[in-house]
Amino acid sequence: MKDSPLVSVCLITYNHKEYIVQAIESVLMQKTSFGWELIVADDYSTDGTRDILLEYQKQYPELITLILQEHNVGPAKNWMTLMEKPRTKYIAYFEGDDYWTDPLKLQKQVNVLEKNDELAIAAHGSYKLTDKLSLVESPFKTDTIWSTKDILINNWYIMSASLMFRKSMMALWPDWIAEISHGDLALILVTSLNGNGFYSPEPMSVYRITKSGAMAKFTLEDSKKYILLMDHFNKMSGYKFDREISAIKEKSRKDILQQYLRQNQRANIVSRKYWQNIIQSLKWAKPGELPYVVRRIITDRKLK
Repeated sequence: MKDSPLVSVCLITYNHKEYIVQAIESVLMQKTSFGWELIVADDYSTDGTRDILLEYQKQYPELITLILQEHNVGPAKNWMTLMEKPRTKYIAYFEGDDYWTDPLKLQKQVNVLEKNDELAIAAHGSYKLTDKLSLVESPFKTDTIWSTKDILINNWYIMSASLMFRKSMMALWPDWIAEISHGDLALILVTSLNGNGFYSPEPMSVYRITKSGAMAKFTLEDSKKYILLMDHFNKMSGYKFDREISAIKEKSRKDILQQYLRQNQRANIVSRKYWQNIIQSLKWAKPGELPYVVRRIITDRKLK
């Protein structure tokens, strides 16, 4: 690699022993006309991931930089530490259980961003991998310039492993990003306020859905932080997208309500958890939904 890299590949990992080799090798196979570096932030892995990282750094000391947390700091803090490290013009980001499939991924995205200064971010199509490989559905079937509104009105179709954005956008990031758990979506939304994005439907990465993956189990806390993200972004964007954000929040509110009701089906009636779930169910329900919530509570109790 050249002394002054143009791109920093930022890889976040925690207990990805089974997958980290494939992730790193998919970076090492990249063919570019410019220099790049790989920065890996490990959140105190205990499964052997760190040993693998150290071995790779030993092989490529001038190419690979490691951020080794001294204790488990959590995904948000580890992510922020990673994203503050690069000093290059562009950042490509992905997670340790994902990988790239095209050796020209970096070159193609740099070509696009270098040709158009109006673009703030580039993304591409992805596969998802569970028991089999399938294409992530996207509203765009051809190369497309997209806006903030496009992200808000469509399902979450941009995978983190497909992202490349301008490092200069980092200076514009708000402090509240550290509070939320959906860092890649926040990255896309905040960056899009400063320029449109480019989307290529060509799949060049694989998003692996694992039991420990970020999207494998969308918890109640995740759903609440999703709403928090939308509130912060709504204010930051001057409520320009209030209609779209309100629709997203309403969908999330209904999901939270259903999660509390489902939890109550399994909770012991005499437990504190059971009554806490009832209080939360009533809290997240709209007035018109209260009869439905009460019926659910009574029906579930009779079934116990």
